[in-house]
Amino acid sequence: MVIISSQPLTAPFQETLASVADVIALGIERKRAEAELKSARGFLNSVVENLPVGVFAKDASSLKFVLWNKAGETIAGVTSQEAIGKNDYDIYPKEQADVFTAQDREILTGEHNQLTVKDIAEEPIQTRHKGMRILHTRKVPILDAAGRPQYVLGITEDITERRQVDESVRLYDQIFENMQIGLYVYHLENIDDDSTLRAIASNPAATIFTGLEMADVLGMTIDEIFPHLRSKNIPQAFASVIHSQKAVELEDIECDEGGRITRAFSIKAFPLPNNCVGVAFENITARKCLELQLQASLEKTERSEQLLRTVIDKTSDWIFAKDKKFRCILANRSFAQAIGKTVEEIIGKSDLELGFSEDLVFGNFAKNIRGFRTDDSAVLAGDIIHNPCDPATIADGSVHIFDTQKLPLRDAEGNVFAVLAFAHDITERHESEAALRRSELRFRSLVANIPGVVYRWRCDFSTNFISDAVYLLTGYPAADFIWVLDRRGRTFASIIYPEDLAKVEATIRQGIEKKESYNLEYRLLAADGTVKWVWDKGSPVFDAEGNVCYLDGVIFDISDRYYAEEALRQKTLELEAVFRALPDLYFRLDADGIIVDYLSGTSSSLYVPPEHFIGQRMTDILPPNVACQLAQAIFEISETRNSIDIEYSLSLSEEEKTYEARLLPFNSDQIIILARNITKRKQAEAQLKHKNRQLEQTLKQLGRTQAQLIQAEKMSGLGQLVAGIAHEINNPVSFIYGNINYASEYAKNLLELCSLYQAHYPEPVAVIQNLAEEIELEFMKEDFPHLLTSIQTGAERIRQIVLSLRNFSRLEESDIKRVDIHEGIDSALLILQHKIKENGRNRQIEIVKEYGILPPVQCYVGQLNQVFMNILNNAIDALANVRNRKLELASYSEEEGQDFASLPLSCDTLPWIRIRTEVLENNRVAIVISDNGYGMAESVKCRVFDPFFTTKPVGKGTGLGLSISYQIVVERHGGTLQCISAPGEGTEFAIEIPIRQR
Repeated sequence: MVIISSQPLTAPFQETLASVADVIALGIERKRAEAELKSARGFLNSVVENLPVGVFAKDASSLKFVLWNKAGETIAGVTSQEAIGKNDYDIYPKEQADVFTAQDREILTGEHNQLTVKDIAEEPIQTRHKGMRILHTRKVPILDAAGRPQYVLGITEDITERRQVDESVRLYDQIFENMQIGLYVYHLENIDDDSTLRAIASNPAATIFTGLEMADVLGMTIDEIFPHLRSKNIPQAFASVIHSQKAVELEDIECDEGGRITRAFSIKAFPLPNNCVGVAFENITARKCLELQLQASLEKTERSEQLLRTVIDKTSDWIFAKDKKFRCILANRSFAQAIGKTVEEIIGKSDLELGFSEDLVFGNFAKNIRGFRTDDSAVLAGDIIHNPCDPATIADGSVHIFDTQKLPLRDAEGNVFAVLAFAHDITERHESEAALRRSELRFRSLVANIPGVVYRWRCDFSTNFISDAVYLLTGYPAADFIWVLDRRGRTFASIIYPEDLAKVEATIRQGIEKKESYNLEYRLLAADGTVKWVWDKGSPVFDAEGNVCYLDGVIFDISDRYYAEEALRQKTLELEAVFRALPDLYFRLDADGIIVDYLSGTSSSLYVPPEHFIGQRMTDILPPNVACQLAQAIFEISETRNSIDIEYSLSLSEEEKTYEARLLPFNSDQIIILARNITKRKQAEAQLKHKNRQLEQTLKQLGRTQAQLIQAEKMSGLGQLVAGIAHEINNPVSFIYGNINYASEYAKNLLELCSLYQAHYPEPVAVIQNLAEEIELEFMKEDFPHLLTSIQTGAERIRQIVLSLRNFSRLEESDIKRVDIHEGIDSALLILQHKIKENGRNRQIEIVKEYGILPPVQCYVGQLNQVFMNILNNAIDALANVRNRKLELASYSEEEGQDFASLPLSCDTLPWIRIRTEVLENNRVAIVISDNGYGMAESVKCRVFDPFFTTKPVGKGTGLGLSISYQIVVERHGGTLQCISAPGEGTEFAIEIPIRQR
């Protein structure tokens, strides 16, 4: 701190500066002591040199490197000789150097009353030897006794393999959601109308500042959200940002009637793509009020006094003064906040009135408390009191450690009139020093308990120090290797495997010559005769003249790892040999899709040397269509981490080959691809599918043929049965029909004879008269002619039935004949007469014949009769509900019958079947059979000709009738069979066949 004054310094103030000089002298003395401590920790620094964590230090003033350990060389690719004495701009590109320098300046210029640690969780750095790496770095300032920064200490670790590179989107989302600055995004719908600015996004901080939830404001215009802004030309300013594509900054301040600021926001509008503007705003009400208060204070007091007051209030140290009555006449804000008071509450109050206990004010010898009053009295007497470690309890109850100094204030005559006290909070420094001591103990414990052997050798392998872990490794105690006075110990070279000793000596000699660390693997002979594999990492330590003094290092037992790696290498060779015998291609890709490993079986049809693929991007070596398919699969597997199978084709040697590839996730960001030529398999599958389709069609045709044969066999048997029945019935009926005329003539003659007997013998004997009455002779004479007439009518009916049966029995006829179509239809109707006429609850079906004049039609008679029989039988079944309807409704009362809101057909409509025939213009005849049933739905109608499809209950139908009818009409006769139906409109089957078959 520099104090500039236009007046000469007073004597009291000069004495104060002298005290400050004493404090600086104490800091210099402390630094000298720390330098001595540093030299005593040389051995520990040597161990740190071999740790896998990079450590560096920079001078606070020049930011040049003064420390750069071996691990830092490995991480950054820069040796200590290249780094020491250089700054970031000498080593790194300017952009990176700017970042590092800014971080260091931030640490050095921060408040140092507490230790500032800069933790950079992920820091990208471009290295010479490994390219871009991600580092985790911690930076902390090293302060001197006066709290001034002397160095910047950094600890860095390479975390590239443990971090995902692409975290930017998540980071931006977190920043957007957690930033303490409100943010709105508006979209200008009409470029010429600033009233069309609509909110399309906001963050949680905006909700906190405005009290408006994001869901409530999205889609609203800025005038609807903040109507008061238009009078301040703020919406116009936002629109101008979009027009000019330049950011603007403005303030929105509201005051009450008294001119006091009630609300103030700092607003920055910046252009975004697609006619959008981002508006970041921050509540600066408190800051504006503070500025006004500061301005008012400056107007009330002189500038120099206010500047001093501001300096006093801004410092984090406690500054206060007491008069001779031990009342406070000066206090800064840090002191006031610490005791939970305001400055105004402190002024004029004594320690007791401020709430300090009597023990703290007057002291307590029993409790070893000196007391404020004792020190204050000594200072008023002219003494200077300095307490470098003074504990105090502040308002929040925590105990802090202070470096306190009390000075006497004198007037112009040199009389002491007050006590001036300075208290600097050194709690963190005190805790840091304690932590440093604990850290040193931990480091020593680490060396003692590290699983490896820590050593310090001379160049001849004689031992200065070796940790006790050597016993666990070799079976020899550490004391065997230590040279004490005249007793020579065992050299470490004596237990190195003889064949490896030359290699060890050469590697260490090379490290000494190049002044760099060394690491190597070799074997040791343990005390029990076993051989141990070890990994040794060390570095030579040189004196000021550049001569090597010691070899410091660490040895780890890697026997288990070595043997495991050897077994793994052997297993890998075996697997590689097996894989090369397979016809597969193996690729391993990194996160960018670049091939990092490739293997091809010698039997593969696409054998290419690995050099052709390694280092290339997988999508660059494939045709565009296959590359696009593979890129999509890689994207999906990176998102889901699940395996994916794809197929693709490649044109090789004028022949197209089909490949199958399986993509598998490997580690965190790699993908394994196994590809195999499946051209022959796909060809075989295609042939198999073709054969399957042929077989399926054959099976369907076989099923239809089988069903037709079964039905034909049934109908053939039925025809034979009908023909036999007709033949058997025809003989007795012919006998009856042939003798009816004779019987009628005989009966007529007998009746005439009876009449003559009655005419000539009106009075017969009693026996004849009794018999005439018993047999009702008069009734017999009247009824007997009628009886003969009925017998003749029945015989005629039987004769017609027999003729119909004989006509239907033509099913077994396989030859084409010219027949009367109407005769076949009538025969079918006659056979179905028992189902057509009324019986019980079923009304009679009315048969409407609209026969046209047809010529004899050439057809397969029996098969066509079967078609008529099937269609008519289905029509009768379709009318079952219609035939029952009226009888069912008749059983209900008139009131109950009204509950039937609507019916498809009128209850009075008789069920009918209409049969219409006609000759068509193209030498074809049409037979149309329709009914007035309920009809069929479209889903039923489209399947009505499918084999085995039926809507009848189980056991009532086979589903073959219409299917066989369709085959007979279409395939057998070259005609057509159509079904026309709709729900509620009945059903119609239209048959068309040629008059003459070809």
